[in-house]
Amino acid sequence: MGIIKKTNMKTFIVCLLVLGVAFAAHETVQPSIGAGGLSLAEIKKYNELKETKWGKIFIGLAEVHLGAAGPIQRLIQALEDLIKELNTARSDENNRFETKRATHEANVQNLNSQIGAANSEINSNRVKIQSILEPKKQQAQEDIARDTQIVAEKQENIRSSTSNRKKDHADFENRISEHNAAIAAVDESLQLLGTLAKNKPSLLEFKKATMSFKKLELQIRKTHVTEIPFVEALISLAMNQDVNQDILSEIIQKLNKLRSRLASSVQLETENEAAAVKAFDELIVQLNKEINDSKNNIQRNTVLI
Repeated sequence: MGIIKKTNMKTFIVCLLVLGVAFAAHETVQPSIGAGGLSLAEIKKYNELKETKWGKIFIGLAEVHLGAAGPIQRLIQALEDLIKELNTARSDENNRFETKRATHEANVQNLNSQIGAANSEINSNRVKIQSILEPKKQQAQEDIARDTQIVAEKQENIRSSTSNRKKDHADFENRISEHNAAIAAVDESLQLLGTLAKNKPSLLEFKKATMSFKKLELQIRKTHVTEIPFVEALISLAMNQDVNQDILSEIIQKLNKLRSRLASSVQLETENEAAAVKAFDELIVQLNKEINDSKNNIQRNTVLI
């Protein structure tokens, strides 16, 4: 059975009492105004009751009882039992409501307590994390600065080493060119001396030999300064028109040894250049590796900050 609102309960009870009085006096269901009848206020309450669902039901029941001339006491008892049941239902509903409200408030309090504890733990952990991460962040920034400087230094090293290697290679090619020119001058001198050793030289042949020896001296001065006294002595002997064949043969033999020394020098220069190229290539590989390592360190430390 539904619950009558508290605001309508008083009106409902008053109307029921009015009906009870009317039934007890064996009046008709439709009340009259005046002596022995209902007041205007009671009539108004009666009419309001007729407009309600429960009012219609109970007025109908009253009319049935009156029509049947049955005892009114049972109706009054039924009404009292209904009122009691309604009050009990309302009390139970209020109790359930209060119980649910108390449970809700307890849950809210518990949740607020948990939220407060969680916030406190979050703040505490934040402080701990910052105390751990801040030194790491500072160290990461220092490492980034260091690796950035390393990258710049290594790149500058590559540029300077490449420039020096180009210059050294150019010097090498120049030395090889001068050595080859000196060897060519020795070969030319040997050829002329071979001619002089076979035949009595003419004045023109001596002139050619003189020019060849001067050319040889000039080339030797560019590459082997230590050989200059030896070459000058050979030239002095070779230019003596009275030189005999044995001396010419000795000069030719010494020039061949000079040529061998020049050829060995070319070989040594070539080997040194190959070693320098290898060392340069290895250096560039190592520098690029160190640059890449530093760049990787920078990238990894950037993530930390």
